[in-house]
Amino acid sequence: VVGADGRYSSVARLGGFEAAYEHHDFDIIWFTIEQPPGWSSTFYVSLGELRGLMLPKYPHHIQAGLVLPAGEWRRWRQDGVAAVAQRVRRFDPIFGPFADGLRDFTPFFPLEGLIRLIDDWARDGLLLVGDAAHTMSPAGAIGVNVALATAVVAAQVIHPQLGHGPIAREVLREVQRLREVDVRTLHRLQLGAQGVLLGQGSRNRMVAWLVAKLLPLFLRSPLLPRAQRRLFFGAPLPPIDPAFGFRGDPGGSALR
Repeated sequence: VVGADGRYSSVARLGGFEAAYEHHDFDIIWFTIEQPPGWSSTFYVSLGELRGLMLPKYPHHIQAGLVLPAGEWRRWRQDGVAAVAQRVRRFDPIFGPFADGLRDFTPFFPLEGLIRLIDDWARDGLLLVGDAAHTMSPAGAIGVNVALATAVVAAQVIHPQLGHGPIAREVLREVQRLREVDVRTLHRLQLGAQGVLLGQGSRNRMVAWLVAKLLPLFLRSPLLPRAQRRLFFGAPLPPIDPAFGFRGDPGGSALR
């Protein structure tokens, strides 16, 4: 059994899996608009009065996320649609038409900014993967990429064992051995990023001043694409067995 049922995994709950750590300091309130003419399809971070993210979304949309302290969205809703619309306008002027058309809260999709790592992903005959094993923060929208990387490793570990009875826990633990270091690294990066998004930087005024000055420079520097690749795709995976490719080789080793 492979538990790939997400951050609220029933398999993990019923299996008694425990977390090595868990953080929930914020929520992201997602909404989507069509890209206006001339929009540059890139990743934007807003550190103004309203903190948030703007990401390109296929084919021609912007996925925007308002970053709020945990529980704040409930208070926003209590203030009413008009008050929320006004805050959306302040987030960025391009959201003016979206805000003007708001009649209720259905265009918004709240998601907990949850970061969690399960201590032990495996039991005899049972393995957790994806958000069930390592819940990623929605900030940056990297959870799918990280989950797919773990799924690829899991497939390579499980495939040779099929047809030979129940797969032992120690065999399945190889997935965690290969993936845990990368997941922990990405979690640390996400925790650092959410501190900036929530304005929870250092209390040292000099450090806070340096962050405010250096962050815009970094966002315009050649280092940004490299950092984005690391954040979005993680560490390189081990060599992939040709059996899991979409193209067969001359020897016919592709999985059928």
